Amino acid sequence: MTPLHALLVLRDRSEAEGLAALIAAAVYAAPAYTDTVQGALDLLASAPYGVVILDDHPRGGTGLAALTRVRERYPALPVIMVSAARSEGTAIDAFHLGVTDYIPKKRGYGEVVAALVAQLAAHVPLTPRTRLLDLPDGISGALIRPTYQNRLRLIGDQCTRPVCAPSPCWKRRGASSSAPSRRGPTGPRCSSSPMSTSPTWSATPL
Repeated sequence: MTPLHALLVLRDRSEAEGLAALIAAAVYAAPAYTDTVQGALDLLASAPYGVVILDDHPRGGTGLAALTRVRERYPALPVIMVSAARSEGTAIDAFHLGVTDYIPKKRGYGEVVAALVAQLAAHVPLTPRTRLLDLPDGISGALIRPTYQNRLRLIGDQCTRPVCAPSPCWKRRGASSSAPSRRGPTGPRCSSSPMSTSPTWSATPL
């Protein structure tokens, strides 16, 4: 496995230390660290990095603003955003801005991030085109992967799905076709199938 140099941009130092240890064990390379947006841009300008792990609330700005600036300068650089926000809107905005993956800060999220970094170090894309099921023509295999982005797609599909019309068989037995049942049952819905810093820049040492 080729060592992959990661850049951590996290507000909380103790959280960064724990995540750095997991990443270093996974890719045999200690990541660099900073807690500010400007520090991240300075480090990215000083040396090549293989991935950025970006907090949604770094010091000196928001995660979305930092993502925008990174994307403007390094459009092909993988960026994984970690977020404690309990908002689908934040995730949607991040994907619109080009984030590679969005990981909620839940128990065990560090192992998920370390696994993604190890995948990049092995030169395997984060959204491989491997097909494990027989899919209809025109449907990408990436759409069946259990990613946060696909969960958002599913939520959007459920919000726009129509409700089936009531069935005539719901009418009271023995009543005429023009007399609806007073009980009014509801109809079914439609179903469907250790860290380091660059010597050139004064990032916060850990």
